[in-house]
Amino acid sequence: MKKVLFLFFALLFLGTFDAICQDHMTFKNIPINGSVSEFCKKLTDNGFVLDKKEKGYASLTGKFVNQECEILVLGSAKSDLTWKVVAYLPEKTSWGNLKSQYFDLKAQFTAKYGEGKAYEFFSDPYYEGDGYEIQALKKEKCTYVTFWKVDNGNISLEISKYSQVAISYEDKENYAIRENERESIINDDI
Repeated sequence: MKKVLFLFFALLFLGTFDAICQDHMTFKNIPINGSVSEFCKKLTDNGFVLDKKEKGYASLTGKFVNQECEILVLGSAKSDLTWKVVAYLPEKTSWGNLKSQYFDLKAQFTAKYGEGKAYEFFSDPYYEGDGYEIQALKKEKCTYVTFWKVDNGNISLEISKYSQVAISYEDKENYAIRENERESIINDDI
């Protein structure tokens, strides 16, 4: 009977441990957790190339969504805890290509995560079809972004002012730690 109870509790513990490990948002099936260096090591083990590393920040290149991308890894100010990963897809020179890429990825994210909250518009004096969509984008007069709130964080898909589609993964737990560290630094200064 003791062996059965021990086995039961061991399995219960392992199940709980596995659930705890799954509490973090993932990027390429890697939990967004640990220091920026530790997270980058896991990415380089998966074929990414580290381009630049500083405290709280790293830049890598590698394949994501079947394209060669620039990956930014962001860490908190004090503990250097990874809280966000952003993938920048290759720059496009035409609005049609950018918009098509955005909507293709949006459809895939929607299929996986459900309907997101979308904001897709141009600001005066620009409008879609005027031939100046890229100029509007560079002047931040074009907003194309969709947000998905999931249990362990947030995902965003956007057309950036750099004529790139950007995909962000933000871990909820580590973002809260990052905010606490940021507040602590501000409080220490004042």
